[in-house]
Amino acid sequence: MAVLFLMLQEALATFRRAAVATLLEVEELEDAMFERRRPEHVYRLVQLRRRAALLHHSLLPCLHVVDEVITRRLMSRDFPAERRRPAREFQHAGRTVLTAIEALQDAVRRALAGYSALVAGEQNGVINRLAIVSVIFLPLSFLTGFFGMNFTFLADELESRDEFWLLAVGLQVLVLFGSLYVLYRTRIWRSLRDDD
Repeated sequence: MAVLFLMLQEALATFRRAAVATLLEVEELEDAMFERRRPEHVYRLVQLRRRAALLHHSLLPCLHVVDEVITRRLMSRDFPAERRRPAREFQHAGRTVLTAIEALQDAVRRALAGYSALVAGEQNGVINRLAIVSVIFLPLSFLTGFFGMNFTFLADELESRDEFWLLAVGLQVLVLFGSLYVLYRTRIWRSLRDDD
């Protein structure tokens, strides 16, 4: 019985060492991810999530079986009193290791969520820049298309260069400055500058 407990204690110690080493690696990856995000980080986090799941799935059935056996033996009257304390300590150690593995799983989930938040933040910045470009160029495209049409008003009434420059180019410059003013007043420029 003593040899069995020693083997089980060593198995728990191995699970504990693996959980702690993996947890430290997750925290290092999380720090590296916030300094400079790389695609390798997410692949390594997925591997660590798989390792945490394997640790959990390997330990949980063993703990259930050992816990059931120890509980039945502890309820038996012929179980020696001097062996009750090591049996309870083993049960407590098993629960502690299981808690450490579950904490590891939570840390990996948190790191993956942080990675997703970083990616979402970068995508948000790109979408904001595209929105600014569309706000500037959409009215300009409309005016260019409008003055590129050949219908009678434009062909017959706009005969001088001054009228053309005033309407075609002047309207585009006015719309461009109006768009830039609207963007400046809505503080979008400042938010983009702060993101950089």
